[in-house]
Amino acid sequence: MRPIFKHCLLVSLLILAAVYCLGCTSTYVGGGDDSPDGKYVATVYVRGAGGHAYLEDTKKTVYVTLGTKDKVRGTVVKNNHNGAITSETFVAVNGTPGKSLLDKKYHIQGSGVRWDASWGKGDELTLSFYDYGPGVYWEDALKNGRPKREIRKFHYIFDSRSGRFIEQSSYK
Repeated sequence: MRPIFKHCLLVSLLILAAVYCLGCTSTYVGGGDDSPDGKYVATVYVRGAGGHAYLEDTKKTVYVTLGTKDKVRGTVVKNNHNGAITSETFVAVNGTPGKSLLDKKYHIQGSGVRWDASWGKGDELTLSFYDYGPGVYWEDALKNGRPKREIRKFHYIFDSRSGRFIEQSSYK
């Protein structure tokens, strides 16, 4: 093979690899919501379709985790020097890490998917997933008074026998 042909082939392969890898990226949107009593936290992550803008109407993967709330306490030590405080140092953290009480994965179709968490009495939670239509950014929708387009709802309740949250229903 000629050296120029080898060079062109190598450059072409590198460009194709770079374009392929750049097209594989996904957008992640996430957040959490604490229960009113502070015992639990719902954490939701939505992963957009690879190689597509999050605002495109595509299939997205939703990860839901319900767990106990971390109880963390810190201890502050004050160093005194002749009665004057010279520094405050955070030296210890006590508490137990949160425990996962439900892990779910769902697939939903939507564009710019967002969610609302609604905690009910008796350790109940409803997650409502929605968007504002293809290509509509949520802040623009709020400014223009555009209504939400409901995609799907999930309802969970804490089961005291198993010590876990269970999915009660899934509906649109």
